[in-house]
Amino acid sequence: MVPKSSLFPSVLLFSFACLWGLYWLPARHVEEAGLTGMWALVGINVIPLIVLSPLILWRWRVWRENFWLVCWIGLLTGLGMMLYATGLVFSSIMRATLIFYLTPMWATIFSRFMLHEVIDWRRWVAISLGLVGAGILLSNGNNTSLPLNFGDLAAVFAGISWGLGTVVIRRSSHIHPLETTTSQYVFGTLTAFVGLLIVLALTGQSLSIPALDVWVAATPPIFLFYVCLIVPGLFGIFWATKYLSPGRGGILMMSEVLVAAISAPLIAGEYLSLVDWFAASLIIAAAVLEVSSPTVALEIA
Repeated sequence: MVPKSSLFPSVLLFSFACLWGLYWLPARHVEEAGLTGMWALVGINVIPLIVLSPLILWRWRVWRENFWLVCWIGLLTGLGMMLYATGLVFSSIMRATLIFYLTPMWATIFSRFMLHEVIDWRRWVAISLGLVGAGILLSNGNNTSLPLNFGDLAAVFAGISWGLGTVVIRRSSHIHPLETTTSQYVFGTLTAFVGLLIVLALTGQSLSIPALDVWVAATPPIFLFYVCLIVPGLFGIFWATKYLSPGRGGILMMSEVLVAAISAPLIAGEYLSLVDWFAASLIIAAAVLEVSSPTVALEIA
């Protein structure tokens, strides 16, 4: 279905992006159920994958025709979301969200060197603002912020992976959102399990699968939020972005930051210092400047 105006895709994108601002909340409930650490990340990927597996079988002919491209998109976006979830689990909500929102800058850099796109001065300013903001947020130079941790680094690489993934998706318009969504969960599950094995190896622990009652307790929040809301939301985001300019889409996606900024202190009791808010303002300004640049329209030409 091709919309007659941009209103419906805009409302859809804004609404689902708001949901992403609460991505952290069910993850906390999953951990409280006993599925902790990297196992929580495996759970929030593998259960949606089980639900989506009939779609993969149904659309296998399409997968086979575009196998390597679909796998490449799935690896980049699946790794990006797995690392983003890692950041939310091991860092603060706002820090992980803001660091991940360097994605437009990473996408611009990849577009310049991979697709030879022209970057005007506004986009270079946006990249500089974003990197300065991230540097302040992660430096802990004022001793009021949390020190740099594993979750922060995961959020950085999540933005890089997702940014590269968006560049590939924008150049692969013939790939249906169904394949984009399902492949993300295939590789999200694989990368989460690989991450689990790496953490176990680094900490000297042996592989111990959580008990059945833990999985039973953790399944309801995973199913209700990540399957019933996030999976359709992800499909909706992939669909809506095909009918919106990158500039409008990027600005609408920033509703995620707004929801995270409101929910983190109200629900989780997490607050940013004044220096952190200054760094956050630089990152948000960079994102707005980047996605509103006149040359962004060239990315889908």
